[in-house]
Parts: sequence; C-alpha cells; structure tokens
Amino acid sequence: MRVCGLVAVVLALLPLSARGQLVAQMRRDRPFTATKTVTVNRPGENYTVSSTVARDSDGSTYEEIPDARTGEIYIILIQDRAHGRSVQLIPAKKQYVVRDVVYPPLPPHPRDSAEIQKQMDYLKSLQPSKSKSDDGAVIEETPLGFRTRDGFVEFGVRRVHSNLPSTSRLVEREWETWTIPAEDIGSETAGYGENHELRMDTRVTKIEIGELDRHLFDIPPDYTLQPPQGSGVPVVSH
Repeated sequence: MRVCGLVAVVLALLPLSARGQLVAQMRRDRPFTATKTVTVNRPGENYTVSSTVARDSDGSTYEEIPDARTGEIYIILIQDRAHGRSVQLIPAKKQYVVRDVVYPPLPPHPRDSAEIQKQMDYLKSLQPSKSKSDDGAVIEETPLGFRTRDGFVEFGVRRVHSNLPSTSRLVEREWETWTIPAEDIGSETAGYGENHELRMDTRVTKIEIGELDRHLFDIPPDYTLQPPQGSGVPVVSH
C-alpha cells in the first residue's frame, strides 16, 4: 500500500515560511477548509488523489491521507490543541491512536493588517540566494514574486538542488512552492524533471475561510483505541 500524504510528499504541518509548506499551524490565523490534490507523473508511477485539509482558529489541524492506488482515505491526522493531543484515525480498521502533546502557546490574537503587510514587504525584499547543506548539496533559491489565483494572492519560490550525495532520496531536483501569506496557507508545491516537465504537483484549492464544525476533531464512537508506538510526551515546537 502506497500512502500519499505528509510523509510521502514531505509536506508536514509546519509554520509558513518562504519555503512554503502546504498547511501551516502554530499561528492564530483564520480557520479554513480546503481540498488537497496530489498528482504524480513519474515513469511507472502515475496517479491523482484528493483529500480534505482544515485548520481551526485555535491552531488545530485536520488532514486526510489517501492511498495512492485507490484514493481511499487511509489515515486521518488530527492535531487537537483544544485537548492537548494528536490523533491518528484509521478508517478501514475503525481504530485510533492518541498521544498527549505539549503545544507551544499561540499569540493571543490573530495577525492584524499591519503584521500581514510587514510580511508581504519582507517577501518582496527577498533576493536570489545559494546555500550548501551539511551533506554538501547546493540549493539555489529564486523568488518568483506574487500571483493571484482563486482570489488569493500567492508568493512563490523556486528551489534547485545540485551536487546531491548518492544517499539522497530527492527524486526531483527543481521545486516551486507557493503560499498565501495573508492566510498562512501553503497553496502549491510542484516538482520538475530534468526537462522542466511537471512530475509532482500538490495543490490546495476550494479554500473556504470560516469557523469549522468542532466535530471534525472528534473520535468516532465506534473506533477502538490502539496503543501508540514509542513512549513519552511529544513537544510540538514553532
């Protein structure tokens, strides 16, 4: 079974940066629900799957992880700040795993227009850069500027990887990431092959801003609790 989701496309739920994750958290921004569509077009690997992602006003997040072969939802990942826990639902088995989590405090209020504008000004000031990772890989980053899509203003960055070590698992070496700075939402991550052909595209669309139904974070009553692997209380950092 091939699972398409956070691990598979290296798109963890992390705070927004110029690098552009898909769904951000740990910031008190407006709640939303959206559709995430992953399209892969590699030799011997072709599929398109869609799922639902959401963020509540308290920073809690919800993400469905589909099976790449069938499109069925294999796992649902919930970061439930209201109850200090992370939840993994397994719909096919009607099972769930719960871990206690120590979440960092959120700012008391959402960002105001001045703070958002400050971030937009910072993004406008970004210049092309080149860096080297600990393993010797070279990463060139080029700001792509702003675009408007589906009524949202997005900011893009192109990242090109070279001199990768033989142990690298990175398939595509050229990536473009797009974010919606005003909403703290990553909207697209696209990976390109050697001739700039699109190999992988993860896109967030049908974004609806508004309060969520808190039942989205509930554990279904007919699910059976399973023990988590490992021990300890995770601490989620900014």
